[in-house]
Amino acid sequence: MNSEESSEYTWKILEENHVIVPIHLKNILCNLGYIGIRVLAKIDDSTIKEIEEFVSKVLGSAEMTKSMSLTEKQEQFGKTFASKPEHFMLSPGDKAVLRVISEVCTQILESYSIVSFPPDEMKKKFKIKHSKATTRKSVGDEQPNSKCSSDIELGEEATKKLTLEQHVLRWGNRRQIENMPSLFSIKDNIIICLIKQSNSVTCNCELKAWTDSKGHWKISSYTKHVQQQHIGKFKNISAEMAARFLTSSAFF
Repeated sequence: MNSEESSEYTWKILEENHVIVPIHLKNILCNLGYIGIRVLAKIDDSTIKEIEEFVSKVLGSAEMTKSMSLTEKQEQFGKTFASKPEHFMLSPGDKAVLRVISEVCTQILESYSIVSFPPDEMKKKFKIKHSKATTRKSVGDEQPNSKCSSDIELGEEATKKLTLEQHVLRWGNRRQIENMPSLFSIKDNIIICLIKQSNSVTCNCELKAWTDSKGHWKISSYTKHVQQQHIGKFKNISAEMAARFLTSSAFF
């Protein structure tokens, strides 16, 4: 996820939490490098003062604005200061929005944290075997470190041969959850949830899986746990966005 995509997801999350950010504030924050939930959560009164000074002295300087159209100036400095960006000041409303952004982002971080997994370590732990069968692509097919990323249309016999680990990875890919291998571990027929509940606390809940009469693994105890206890914690956002939110470091 690049910075532009990350910003769009961030604004969407804030909007879903009833925080409306004016276009000029979005542009100012992006231009000053305030990208992602973790960074926006750091905004405080001293930061707001720094933002105001930088915009007026640097972004609003004659050299920086000489080639900008009126529309571009309005989108960067707002209608009030579009004609005199060198005198830019954040309005009381702008400052209130920035404080609310910080408050909501802090609440999001307190309710959940990302899970990361070193790429080199992931490669060692999960060896990749690509299927020769032609199947429908799904989200996650481009991820080289995911097993069973394109096995949604596996036949009966092929499904039986899947290991418990492969079943869990297959479910995660269907749910569009990124970096799925880092979110669980397997011990016999037990799935251990490794999703973090805070910066220092991992879930570590153990969920039992079993096989039915046809030899297919059943992992409903684990999938219900993830959906209800983790993805379900993200209120007012879509399931797809919540799934991305579990592991996307760019988003933070």
